[in-house]
Amino acid sequence: MASFASLETPRSLWSRAPSTARRASAAAAAASYDGINSAPSEALLLLVAQGNVLVAELLRLSNELPRSLRDPSSRFEAVLPDFGYLKDPATAERAIEASPALVALDDEFREAHMGLLESLYRLYERIVGYHRGLTAFLDRLRSGAYIHASVESMLLGTEGRQLMVEATALLGSLLLLLDRRVPGAARERSVVAYFRARGGAQAVGPSINAVIALCAGTGFQPSSRWLPSGYPENYLARLPVAADVVGAL
Repeated sequence: MASFASLETPRSLWSRAPSTARRASAAAAAASYDGINSAPSEALLLLVAQGNVLVAELLRLSNELPRSLRDPSSRFEAVLPDFGYLKDPATAERAIEASPALVALDDEFREAHMGLLESLYRLYERIVGYHRGLTAFLDRLRSGAYIHASVESMLLGTEGRQLMVEATALLGSLLLLLDRRVPGAARERSVVAYFRARGGAQAVGPSINAVIALCAGTGFQPSSRWLPSGYPENYLARLPVAADVVGAL
């Protein structure tokens, strides 16, 4: 997949979020959970709370997706390219700029949906950030950065075991929900539309390549009874969790 690096262009899970947030607040005052070191428990509890918030945000934004992002045959099709745009963005931009009708259509879409494009992109970033946070936590736990705490000790107590499982399951749930609620073609169009509107990758920051990797279409169609080859394993591997941790769970 091409990179944006040099591009410059002119309910069930949600129902647990409030209770998880309350548990996160309570964690700050607790000395320990089931006898394990409290610092990793509190860090993991806050991470789980963040994951539940992301689930809620994903569900909310997916309900606001306009038909123009979902349907490739909408009247905005010519100004909403997918990641194929990355192969030759200059040519694609010239084609739009050469047509007053397309320029007007481009402006119309941005005026109507720029806020949603911004929110969707921030959601993609935060899902990537959740994975990075979980990975960093597990790396610290496995390296002994938390005194008297390890993957094994976290799994000995009821609270620690529940949090470890929930944090890992939330990552998978986020990915699967994303693919069902914001299909791959819609994700790709939203990312390209956002970067075109913002003027290119340099206006947004270094997260673009990670967002592209997350948002690339999987071939999954919610309306189809068939799954793409290697799905969902290949898709989940975009944001992997250490195999030894998964095995211990």
